[in-house]
Amino acid sequence: MKISSFFLLALFLFIIGKHGLHAQETENELNEGAELFTEKSKLNPKKAVLYSAIVPGLGQIYNKQPWKLPFIYGGLFAVGYFINFNNEYFQETRNALSFLNAGNDQAMSPFPNLSSTALSTRVEQFRRDRDFLIIVGVGVYLLNIIDAQISAHLEEFAINDELQLSFEPSYNNTAFGTKNVGIALVLRFK
Repeated sequence: MKISSFFLLALFLFIIGKHGLHAQETENELNEGAELFTEKSKLNPKKAVLYSAIVPGLGQIYNKQPWKLPFIYGGLFAVGYFINFNNEYFQETRNALSFLNAGNDQAMSPFPNLSSTALSTRVEQFRRDRDFLIIVGVGVYLLNIIDAQISAHLEEFAINDELQLSFEPSYNNTAFGTKNVGIALVLRFK
């Protein structure tokens, strides 16, 4: 049993290996006349990623898309502001809760109208919101990097006049004699 399963595995790997080599030779033959990405594009996606990873928005400047900077920095500053807001209230409510749990008078608490359970609920809410916003901030940062790479890759695609996509008014007669009026999305190849 062990010998037959070993033989079948070896045969399977041999067949896959043989087809893999054949496919590699065919792929190399097809790519001989192909134009390389670095020959067609002036932008290097690896540089754009590195620049955006070091300084958010620098990859967009490298890609000649500085109009994206207000969105990147607006997103990062908004997330940073709300992280700070939630962190401050988290610390205040946590200190008030520890003040009440230490046996001090509720009237001396910074939040005299809130009970111990209400304060513990608020502490968890502010902590959860702060942690979620940190994840959102990392997402905005990663989106900045991904956008820089994709924009650098898409630089090689030329837009020509032979391909046209437009909205046009539409007027159709149906088989039942009624008329339909609407808007059509039209794709033309010239």
